[in-house]
Amino acid sequence: MVKRRSVLSLLGLTFSIVVLVHQSAAEDHVAVSWQTDAESAWRSAHSAQKPLLLYVSMDNCVYCRKMEKNTFADQAVVSDIEESFVAASVAAESRSPLVRKLRVRSFPTTVIISPSAGVLAYIRGYVEPKEFRADLATAVKKEEAKRP
Repeated sequence: MVKRRSVLSLLGLTFSIVVLVHQSAAEDHVAVSWQTDAESAWRSAHSAQKPLLLYVSMDNCVYCRKMEKNTFADQAVVSDIEESFVAASVAAESRSPLVRKLRVRSFPTTVIISPSAGVLAYIRGYVEPKEFRADLATAVKKEEAKRP
């Protein structure tokens, strides 16, 4: 009976540690502050004079989920986006007129739009964090070059 209590106590302690580690990791998790209304995000971007970063995905897209789990969960990517862009995420299925207007045909696609309404970049497909950051920096430089 004593051994059984010890085993149960040990299991309880182990479970508690696992829960605490999981909670701590969740609290450390960084994420992009996505807006889901593209029109509202565009108004915010225009008002703030920042480019709009529009992430277009589809519900059953494996590479879209991979992009969200890896690239958009990378702390440096999140920091770059939060500092220099207004971010919006839309599902292609629900925003088909916008998706057609932007000529998005593959998923995921990230479209970066200047506050003056010109497209700065199309980033198509899954992109690793390091490469994505380079693409973001290039778009920022293009936008800065357009300013007087």
